[in-house]
Amino acid sequence: MTNNQLRLLWIVLAVSVWVFLSAAMGHLGVTIAFPKSIGSWKNFTEQGSGRPSTRECSCNNSPGNTYAAIEPNSLQSTPDTKVRMFILANMRTGSSFVGDIFGSSSDVFYLFEPGLSLNEALENLEDRPRVLSGVYLRMLRRLYLCDFRQLDFYLQWLSQKDMFNLRKLAPRLHDLCSKSPAKGSCTITREMATESCQQSKYLVVKSIRIPDIMLLMPMMEDEAIKLKVVHLVRDPRPMIASRVIALTRTRVTWLSDSIREFLCLYCKSNWENMVLGTQNPRIKDRYMFLRYEDAALDPVAAARRMHQFLGHSRVPESVLKWIDVNTKSAKPGRPLYSTARNSSKAYRAWRDGFPFDTAKAIEGTGQCAGMMARMGYIPLVDEKHLRNSSLSLLTSIPSGNDDKNYDWMWDL
Repeated sequence: MTNNQLRLLWIVLAVSVWVFLSAAMGHLGVTIAFPKSIGSWKNFTEQGSGRPSTRECSCNNSPGNTYAAIEPNSLQSTPDTKVRMFILANMRTGSSFVGDIFGSSSDVFYLFEPGLSLNEALENLEDRPRVLSGVYLRMLRRLYLCDFRQLDFYLQWLSQKDMFNLRKLAPRLHDLCSKSPAKGSCTITREMATESCQQSKYLVVKSIRIPDIMLLMPMMEDEAIKLKVVHLVRDPRPMIASRVIALTRTRVTWLSDSIREFLCLYCKSNWENMVLGTQNPRIKDRYMFLRYEDAALDPVAAARRMHQFLGHSRVPESVLKWIDVNTKSAKPGRPLYSTARNSSKAYRAWRDGFPFDTAKAIEGTGQCAGMMARMGYIPLVDEKHLRNSSLSLLTSIPSGNDDKNYDWMWDL
């Protein structure tokens, strides 16, 4: 066999394999997104004991965003009058609190962490970490189009929840189920979900499973979806304090390697998300930046901003009532993930016992100092500064360098 014949044979074999894999993944409805550092986003549990780590963040020198951009999939849509919103956040940044503000409005079809169902459905898939974000984005697109035809796993997952949890996960579906004579649980059908979704003008999803706004850009730029994004951020110092307690049930005393790695990604990705959201002319009208601390200090003002961004003419009475009930709570023994609390006090409670050296270490990790300065978080001077809660660690958010002379670069 000649060299040319061998070369042709190899080309035919390669194309055949590519076609087979493309067909297989298309049948599964999978769009693959390959993370550059997927392990770094795992929940960390290395609290342990010993000396603090001094290892540099490996992501300091990594180029670009954490995840590769995902191309729009083939699910077709046509423009309509619905307003779609995504709450982009990380764990322990107040996203449940902000999400519940929308969940308390009867004209908002709100969904809490639908990706939880996907994690369970793909639990035994060997390559789950490498396909999960792509599949989740396709799931989100279907949800925003009220298309539940391939989401039976999600509806079955919701149907297994008791009424208390269903109210948190999907309040409008809970409202439908509460009208049913059945007690304790409810079977949610495609027809129920589709009708409830289609009757709602506003569709809002809250999720901590998308770390990079680049992954949402296809839906933000799609004129049929026009996705709006509320980018919720929290001061990395109390975020870490809360996250370690949530994951390990212990207080943070020093920064382990895994905590530093997560911090590095948290500060870098949120800074990049803010720059992209505020400067890209194609999406900046569909982007809103919100600090958790501002929402905790004045939840009514935050609700007003978010509803105006959503396109709502006013904050519904049901939302104002929810805020009044759930931001003045001082009950002891409050569950870890409860959103009922005295919000104006809760946001600064971390300062009472948090080690000063650890707080300064957080400020000096990766790009956290730059991220904090850009978002209006004040660095600590000394331990007295940390303990004196009358001294705010917030300042106004500096205006960015949105130079329109460089708008052309976003079209490259």
